[in-house]
Amino acid sequence: MSGEASGEASGDSLSAAKSKLRKTGGSTDPVKDRSAPNIKGIMSDAKVNEYYESVLDVNLERWIDSLEAVTFPTDMIPLSQSDAALIIAANADLTKRKSSEPDQKFMTQLIALTVRVGESIDRLRGGAGGAVFVKLSCRSPKDKTSKSLSTQYYKYLIDRFTHTHSPPSDNDKLIALLKANTAVLPCYTAIEAITRIVKSDRISEDLAVALDKTHVSRYEQHIAVRKWYPHGVDSEFRGLVCGGELNCLTQYNYIEFFERIPPNAARIGTAIKHFYDTKCKHKLLSAGFKDFVIDFVVVEKPHPASLAAQPPIPTDLTTAATATTTTATATATATAATAAPSDAKSAPDTKTAAPSSVAVASSGSGGSVGSVLKIGLTSRADSSTPAPTGSLAFSLDEIYVIEINPWGPSTDCGLFDFKTESEGVMRSGPFELRVRSSPAVGIKDVRLTSLSHCIIDARWTVDGGRWTAPLTASLFLLLLWCSLLLRQKKI
Repeated sequence: MSGEASGEASGDSLSAAKSKLRKTGGSTDPVKDRSAPNIKGIMSDAKVNEYYESVLDVNLERWIDSLEAVTFPTDMIPLSQSDAALIIAANADLTKRKSSEPDQKFMTQLIALTVRVGESIDRLRGGAGGAVFVKLSCRSPKDKTSKSLSTQYYKYLIDRFTHTHSPPSDNDKLIALLKANTAVLPCYTAIEAITRIVKSDRISEDLAVALDKTHVSRYEQHIAVRKWYPHGVDSEFRGLVCGGELNCLTQYNYIEFFERIPPNAARIGTAIKHFYDTKCKHKLLSAGFKDFVIDFVVVEKPHPASLAAQPPIPTDLTTAATATTTTATATATATAATAAPSDAKSAPDTKTAAPSSVAVASSGSGGSVGSVLKIGLTSRADSSTPAPTGSLAFSLDEIYVIEINPWGPSTDCGLFDFKTESEGVMRSGPFELRVRSSPAVGIKDVRLTSLSHCIIDARWTVDGGRWTAPLTASLFLLLLWCSLLLRQKKI
């Protein structure tokens, strides 16, 4: 392709990508993605650009050096503006041809980039059993993982559950769906990585923003190849930081109820708060970060008992098996995914023991909708609550930072509500962790409007009600399917 033709194609693709982000006439029509702008109604171009600037401010390049020791081993491969335009053009061509596979002429022009990505993948995988997660500076191409494979794996998990337990509840199905979508995130080859990137509308949209004349002066885009550490789907947590202080923490996958979280919530909250205060806070303040949203993951080491209980994976789900057979700590009720060992040489030393002087106390109250534990930290020693064992065990072996997101109503706050709480506990504290203490049972419970009153002490007693209006399984699963496909996780 000549330079002129390439430029023309790039211009067309930029326009096509921008049209996905906003309406003509100065208003916005946000992409139906939780990591896309959460902007309602008509907004000026200035406000839209202000939002995009806030996203660029938390791109991977802005914090990866500061938190290198406490995040996943990562290779940052520069993405030139010409390659970015080529990716946009290839994505636009897919839409134009109504094809599911990119034209080879585009893939050929990206061969040098593919080779560099392949070198990083080979290094970070660390062997045949390893994997990586590939993303760009902002978001990942998770909209173009294998839907057929995730569907097959979901059906397998449901069949397995049906044969070993009573019929799965709606919550069990939601967790199986989350596991299936997570299992297809790892990447193993450079061709697979570049193909996902080219096919991804998310990537095309982000690159269109980066190349837009309003933002191109600060263009700095990379393909990030990150070592993949398998972890439980109940092991991710979102923190809300204001003025450098971690004031709020919520389970990341907050629609689902996970049996392991409530009895371990005190230990989890204490450990992550200590981890942030000692290993992240001052580094981020020095880098200019004050108000932001930060995601954490707990990676557990395998334990022989849980490995023995891990069921075999069907041979026709080889890719899913690669991502899951080395995992551990599966619970008897299949409410949590499992964890795999990390690379001892490249894993940062982030083991975090909860300080004995920090403990859990009762905190807060709300309405009677939902069942959510609200946990605060005090100086009262609370060594009387031992760590649960067996299927409820939750090992705080290693904690990592996944990513940083912009502070504001555009970012999902989990079990907190930015509209009503941004000037309260989110801004001023004291520290509070919120986790779901029972399965969601209705549409209002999925999108919480208030919280149940809970009292947490050494005996873990809960006094609270929940909204019990029925919701059919089909509607509930449809809602969750859409939510999981569009979940904000820019890891």
